[in-house]
Amino acid sequence: MKGPFTDSESVKGPFTDSESVKGPFTDLRGRRRVPHADFADTLAGWAKAALEAWNTDLARYLGPRRITANIVAPGLVVDTGFFHGKLTGERREQLIGATMTGQAGRPEDVAAVVRFLAAPEAGHITGQVVHVNGGAYSG
Repeated sequence: MKGPFTDSESVKGPFTDSESVKGPFTDLRGRRRVPHADFADTLAGWAKAALEAWNTDLARYLGPRRITANIVAPGLVVDTGFFHGKLTGERREQLIGATMTGQAGRPEDVAAVVRFLAAPEAGHITGQVVHVNGGAYSG
């Protein structure tokens, strides 16, 4: 899936130059904070939160018709084009180190979860975010 928040380069533009940042970018003490590239992560977080809220409403709407709505949230999955070749070896090791399994995911791991959620046996699982990330996010 490609969208406005899959590539932080698409939102960094005006947020990397501290002179171009004006407005409410201050902390509670009134100190100015420049969002830089981390702001792209913030935007992605907002988008994910919006998707989760939308999914809950969608599940509520579709549930009476016995239609489920879930989100599958993969962690690091190798052998995909998601990182566009920009994932450094150091960052890859950090992401793998954050898992409880000590390994990166594979496309087949994500596909297995999607296949299960689409099966009749998962008909009572709806409105959920299923994290497929080796336990890297367990909240």
